[in-house]
Amino acid sequence: MARHERTPAGVPDSSLLSRLSGYLERERSKAAELALVGFVRELLPLLDDLEDALHSVPDYIGHIPRARLEFLHRDVRALLDRAGVREIIPEPGSPVDPRLHEIVGHDATSNFPDDHVAHVALKGYRLNHHVLRRAQVIAGGQKCRVQRRAPLRPAA
Repeated sequence: MARHERTPAGVPDSSLLSRLSGYLERERSKAAELALVGFVRELLPLLDDLEDALHSVPDYIGHIPRARLEFLHRDVRALLDRAGVREIIPEPGSPVDPRLHEIVGHDATSNFPDDHVAHVALKGYRLNHHVLRRAQVIAGGQKCRVQRRAPLRPAA
């Protein structure tokens, strides 16, 4: 039977229906993953603020114990872990990977060479093969070795 022929009753071939069903399931799965990526990207600044608050607040904020913030942080992290979200935290001294790291500064006093991580300014996150946010890092040395294009000469 030809690829798109119909059976005598006018019903599409079962192998065609099977392929179509598989295609629709793959597309549905991709759409769900992209929706999750978008949602988690929106959630990351909230997580950053919560972590900053935990590092800067005393044991009590008014009548609220610090432990309540810690529980909230733990629950949000657990939710993201169950969804498959993983942190990107490069080790000091590791080479900068532009796919996973964004250089936001340089530390000339570090013992690390240029284009190597001196320390992490802000954690990054990934979900499966999607980088949700690159880790923001301070690189060693005075400047990055990334080649920049020379500026264009003005027209004469």
